[in-house]
Amino acid sequence: MLLGILHPLAGQQAVEKTNPMRVYMHYMPWFETPETVGVWGWHWTMNTMDPNVIGSDGQREIASHYYPLIGPYASRDRDVIEYHLLLMKYAGIDGVLINWYGSVGSNGDVKELLKSSDSIVSYTDDFGMQFGVVLEDRFSRSIDDVKENFAYLRDNYFNRDTYIRYGEDQDPLVCIFGPITFEDPADWEEILPEAGEEIEFLPLWYESNNVGTLADGEYSWVYQDDKDHLSHLSSFYTNRAPGLKTAMGSAYPGFNDFYAEGGAGSSYFSIPHDSGSTLTETLNRADQYKNNIDMLELVTFNDFGEGTMFEPTLETGFDYLERIQSFTGVSYGKAEFEMIHRLYILRKEFENDTDTQQVLDQVSLHLSNLEVEQASQLLESLSPTLIFQHEDLSEPNGPWVHIFPNPMTDGILYFKSEPGEEITRIIISDLNGKIVYHAGPQEAKDQYCIRDLNLPDGVYLLSLQGAHGISTAKFSLIHTPK
Repeated sequence: MLLGILHPLAGQQAVEKTNPMRVYMHYMPWFETPETVGVWGWHWTMNTMDPNVIGSDGQREIASHYYPLIGPYASRDRDVIEYHLLLMKYAGIDGVLINWYGSVGSNGDVKELLKSSDSIVSYTDDFGMQFGVVLEDRFSRSIDDVKENFAYLRDNYFNRDTYIRYGEDQDPLVCIFGPITFEDPADWEEILPEAGEEIEFLPLWYESNNVGTLADGEYSWVYQDDKDHLSHLSSFYTNRAPGLKTAMGSAYPGFNDFYAEGGAGSSYFSIPHDSGSTLTETLNRADQYKNNIDMLELVTFNDFGEGTMFEPTLETGFDYLERIQSFTGVSYGKAEFEMIHRLYILRKEFENDTDTQQVLDQVSLHLSNLEVEQASQLLESLSPTLIFQHEDLSEPNGPWVHIFPNPMTDGILYFKSEPGEEITRIIISDLNGKIVYHAGPQEAKDQYCIRDLNLPDGVYLLSLQGAHGISTAKFSLIHTPK
C-alpha cells in the first residue's frame, strides 16, 4: 500500500526547458536513521563509521568523502523527499529512476527499501515529476521472486500516471542493473509476462544478450579500467547506441568510493570530480552524441558511498545542479535552490508547530507550481533572509576565524578571517550536527556580518570555508530582554 500524498492539491506545472533531451536522475532509497529503523543504516555507517560521533566541525561521522548539505537523513522522510524532488524539478530533471530492489528477496532490508521507494513514488505527483525503476535482480532467490517483483510493479507502479513510459506504444520504462542473477534469455521469457503489458526493457550496457530479443536497448553507466571513463562513454555512443532501438546515456560528477575506508572491500576505481569538470565533460559528451541517444540518466543523485552524488553537499554546494540547469536550459538558478533548502531547514526547525507547517505547505505548493515570488514572500514572513554586509571589524581574537560578540546577544554576528583567507562558504550547525544555516556568498570577502539570526538560545558551531580549507569556532547565542 502506497503512502498518501503530501499536498491535496498537486503541483503539476511543468518546467520549461530549451533542451528537449529527456533527463532522469538515478536515485538511491536506502538511507535509514534511528528514527526509522532504530539504528543508522549501513549506507551511512558501512563497517567502520558511527554517525553518533559528532566532530568538532559539527558533522556526524558517515561513510562518505562528502557530507550532505542537510546532514544524514532517512530516505522516507517526507521533508527530505520534498527537498529532493523540488531540487530536481528546478534543475529541469524530468523524473527519478529509483534503484529498486523489489518486494521480495534475500536481502534483509528488502521491506524497508520498499517502504522508502513507495514513499518517494507517492510524492512524485505532488511535484509534477515522473518516476521509473532500475530493477536489481542480485538478491532474487528464484525466478518466482522476480515474477513477484514484476507483479508488484504491475499492481502498484505501472498504473500511476507519473510512471515513465516510452516508445511508439508508450510502454513503461524498466531498466535492470545487469542482469546479475538471471542471465539466460529463457528466464526472462518466463518472467516478463507478469508485468501485465509490454515494457520498454533496458539492461545495462553490453548486457542485452542476457535478456535476448526482449531487450529494447541498453543504458550506459560510470566505469573506468585501464581505459579512460570518457573513452568508454564515447565508444558506447558511437559504436553501440546507433544499433539499439532505445539508448540511454549517462552523465556523472565523478567516482570516489568509500569502500576501502568503510571496511567494505576494495575501492573499485577513481574518477576525480575536478571541481565539476568531470560533470561538464560527461554532459558535453552526451550533447555531442545527442542524435545517438534517446534520453540521459544522471548517475547518481545520492550514492554517497560511491561519491557520485548530485545532491548538494558541504563540499560542492549547489554547483552540480546548477550545471544541470545550464544543460537542460531552464530559467532558474542558484536562488531557487537556496529557497528550497531554506524550506527544508524551516520544516525541521518548526516540525512541531502546526500553524507554521501549514504555511510551509503553501510554500511547497507555490514552488511546485513554479510560483517563486509567492513562495519567497511566505518564507520571508516566517524567517527574514540573513543579510551579509562588509563591516570595519576590530582586532583579531582567534587563529583563523574571529567571532564577536561571543556570546551573541543582539541578533547580529560578526566574524572575519586572517588576511588572504577569503571566506567563500558559511555554515552554522548546532551541537547535534543539524545544519541551521548555510550560505555561499556571491563575492569572497574576509569579513562578514549576519543580521537577524533567528535561532534559539544555545551553543553553535560556525564553519567558514576559504581557499586553504575549513575553520570552525563555537559561539553562544543568548537573547536579551527588549
